[in-house]
Amino acid sequence: MFDDEYEEGYSLECLLEMKAAISYMLDNGILNRGQLESIIKHARQQSNKNLDFSDNTYLNYDEGVKAYSSVLDMGVTAEEALAIVAAYYNKDAEWIAEVKNSRYSHAKEVYLAHKNHPVQKAMEKNRVLNGKHLKNSKTPNSQLRELHRQYSLYKEMAKLKEDSKEAKEQIDILKVEASVASGSISTIYDILGMEDTSKKEKAIRFKDLGLPVNKIAKLLDIDVRTVHRYTKDLEK
Repeated sequence: MFDDEYEEGYSLECLLEMKAAISYMLDNGILNRGQLESIIKHARQQSNKNLDFSDNTYLNYDEGVKAYSSVLDMGVTAEEALAIVAAYYNKDAEWIAEVKNSRYSHAKEVYLAHKNHPVQKAMEKNRVLNGKHLKNSKTPNSQLRELHRQYSLYKEMAKLKEDSKEAKEQIDILKVEASVASGSISTIYDILGMEDTSKKEKAIRFKDLGLPVNKIAKLLDIDVRTVHRYTKDLEK
């Protein structure tokens, strides 16, 4: 495990002693290889999170989380997200210029830290989240720019869906109004797919479409007060 590479900060003598101790524990059943791999993985993750460069020109884990969250919460650009981080941690414009394209060790951890964020979950559900690109970003700027691109695509898709829904409702209203004018109740039910629904469900649907209460009562052959009772939740 330590034969081919040195861990930075450790002497060769120290590494050999560590190797001997690990070999002893493995040979005597004190530690199995699965446990050893788990310990090493955990140690490396913690090392990445706590990485602190003396020249302070790298975005650390907490700063990365703050910038990433800013994009998801407010839809800001990469530049704006870094400006928010700078203001929060009392950094200046020179710091932004230095860190945005610096080596980034926390891309995967920052991405995973937001796996339960409602916006990221919605992006994933709508298949506009490319986690591979976000996890493998080499610089803070590349991760934030990619996240903002994906976020913008998600918002555009959501708007198109909403516009499509509104357009369909407007078409339904026009068709219903035309059918009301001609007195064809069966045509209305066919348009809205309501042939087998109850009068209450029909009243609620007509109310959603903006039909006046007196017209709904006439179409369904019920009292106006009954229509009000059926649709009282919509009138609040």
